[in-house]
Amino acid sequence: MYGNPWYRAVLCESELWSCIANLTMTAVGAVVLALPQCLADTGWALGVFLLFFFAYLSDRSLVFLVRCGDYVREDDYEKLAERLIGAKGKWLFRVSLCLLLFAALCSLLIIIGDMVCGPAASFTRCTVR
Repeated sequence: MYGNPWYRAVLCESELWSCIANLTMTAVGAVVLALPQCLADTGWALGVFLLFFFAYLSDRSLVFLVRCGDYVREDDYEKLAERLIGAKGKWLFRVSLCLLLFAALCSLLIIIGDMVCGPAASFTRCTVR
């Protein structure tokens, strides 16, 4: 089954698209829902400036990682961390990824809880505090 080139191509393509969808939903869910409050707290001028500033920093850090990967000929971030830092780098990458995913899930659960509590209270007799 795995030796079939068509199956391997479909499997790799579906993994790529599921990764893209998961990362996009995480970023869009946490950022877009929090953006109005951030702009309200900072004001339009400072908020837009900070938005572009952190977008620029994100771009620079990604370009830096890609250049490091090209330099040492590694195309996997985990392997890049292991090659540059050693076994501790690979461990650090895995722990930081788990923490990132945990934090993203916590923020999504908070958002879902805030959005569902109001409508759910109208269908039940309990009150939301």
